[in-house]
Amino acid sequence: MLREATKQRFDKGDFNVIQLRRSVSLDILQWNELPGDERFLLQSAYQARGKASAPYSHYKVGAAILWSNSRVSTGCNIENCVYNALHAEKSAIASGISQYGVSRIRKIAVRGGPESDERHLLMTTIAEEEFRRLAAQVKFVDASFSCGQCLQDILEYSYGQPEDLIMLEAKDSGVILRSTLDDVLPGRFGPADLGIHYGQAK
Repeated sequence: MLREATKQRFDKGDFNVIQLRRSVSLDILQWNELPGDERFLLQSAYQARGKASAPYSHYKVGAAILWSNSRVSTGCNIENCVYNALHAEKSAIASGISQYGVSRIRKIAVRGGPESDERHLLMTTIAEEEFRRLAAQVKFVDASFSCGQCLQDILEYSYGQPEDLIMLEAKDSGVILRSTLDDVLPGRFGPADLGIHYGQAK
């Protein structure tokens, strides 16, 4: 879904180029502004991060998923010596499906960072002036919700509703970033491109 899309035509030699601009949504929030389920997901992602096995990258990641059946599954990254890593998001998806069956992902939270960084997610309100200073520095490119491969897997279980799938990331500063899969993965290729439709979402 394109929002506030505008087209501008430029002449470059013998070529006509159409530039398509798209606005995206990125909420910058404090911990106390989140609903209870999103706080729980971020806490669960942090706890899962503590179980990660990352002896090669030394970068630990935890993920937590809220499914449409109200179940929550978690996962962490697992590495081996041939660098065939299992990413936290894939781990959480596999865990949820194996335990609860296939369902639609409603929300996913990711918490990652260097192995040496064991600071807990800040669960206190940041002073308003400090929060405004931190928020003013945030750009969409600063968000690191998931890699492209994991976003593709998450899309598979959005059941054709990427605009409703909430993605959360906690920054070390205590600022929480929230967006949607629709915004994070705009030029996507999904099941519908192969003529496969889930029908009514679960």
